[in-house]
Amino acid sequence: MIEFGGNAVPCIVRNVSEAGASLNVTSPFAIPDFFTLVLTLDGQRHPARIIWRKDMQIGIAFELAL
Repeated sequence: MIEFGGNAVPCIVRNVSEAGASLNVTSPFAIPDFFTLVLTLDGQRHPARIIWRKDMQIGIAFELAL
């Protein structure tokens, strides 16, 4: 799930690494540049930023927690 401003948008995580991931989404333009990626299977939360948008995919980089 992509969480931002009290909203949650479903996504499919692809090509995940320690640095980021590629996500399939229904609309890449309704998602803000910064959000929290929540992995529903294990509950992990990752602050993230979008680094590219193309068709129904976005590429994200995980932000380091300070």
